Amino acid sequence: MPAEGRASRATVTRAENNSQLFAWSFTGIRTGIGLTHWKRVEESKWTHCLQQ
Repeated sequence: MPAEGRASRATVTRAENNSQLFAWSFTGIRTGIGLTHWKRVEESKWTHCLQQ
């Protein structure tokens, strides 16, 4: 295969690292959303108890 038709190892590694970082950013976002919803549920539970 000609050299110009192949991607260098550095390019392939860089692309893999970028996709991994992208996946981790989604994991962080989902974790943050989950914690936010968990806190809201907890607060709404106490608000409900105070109203009774």
